[in-house]
Amino acid sequence: MNNKFLILALIGASLTACSDKNPEEALAKDYMLQVTNAIDGGDYTLAMAWMDSIDKRCPTQIEARKQVTTMRAQAMEQLTLKQIATTDSLIAATQLESEQLEPLMKHIPGDDLEGYYVVADAYKADFINSTGVEPRVNDVDFNYYIVAQNKGKAIGIRQITLNTATSEFSSQPLPAGTARLQTVEGGELASFLPEEVTELGAWAADNDVKGAVINGTTGNVPVKLNAKQAASFGTVYRFANSKLRNRQARIVREKLERQLQIARDHQANSMNNE
Repeated sequence: MNNKFLILALIGASLTACSDKNPEEALAKDYMLQVTNAIDGGDYTLAMAWMDSIDKRCPTQIEARKQVTTMRAQAMEQLTLKQIATTDSLIAATQLESEQLEPLMKHIPGDDLEGYYVVADAYKADFINSTGVEPRVNDVDFNYYIVAQNKGKAIGIRQITLNTATSEFSSQPLPAGTARLQTVEGGELASFLPEEVTELGAWAADNDVKGAVINGTTGNVPVKLNAKQAASFGTVYRFANSKLRNRQARIVREKLERQLQIARDHQANSMNNE
């Protein structure tokens, strides 16, 4: 940081001597002051924006633009370090949340298909033989989805509605003609993908779910849920969400590491060229 302030001081002194003769020099001096203020305040994004202004609006100020090239790499380094710290905090928080929820989950291995997780206390081993709704997290990419089944009668399943004592919230409807609605022994089985039930899961995580309804084109089927089954919609969503956010944060972390190395390489090249 001391080198930055020295550079700014030297440029400022040089520009002061010439600013009366050349308006562009005065403009570069003003922009450099804005750069200094932004750096002092730790706002490296703003500092780089002012550096861009020097490049675009002060094309004849060769010395100022040369110094800005080095300072930009320094600002990018500091900005990236701040972003890495924020991302590391997110990774730690989502990792902790998923580790706290994982003991509540039961893994159901797949055969030809992918396996999935359910809440252990809410799991019905005979779900395939009953009418009901079951929230799940697949074990490949940890997406939240819901399976609904209505035994013995086809109603053209389209939506899932969860309700509390005073409110309700519905999933997005299945697309017309989707292959995810299957006829099974006179009844129906439907799988709702993340884009259709993520908002429903988020709502369930914030509300005291009491029951569910399978909505169809020709009628609705209420589904009784015990307390553990009702709570599982929110629990499964939180587990999926923590896993997904952790994975996304780790991807961002890798990109930031590459960005940091590029910024440091630019700094090294600038020093070698001086």
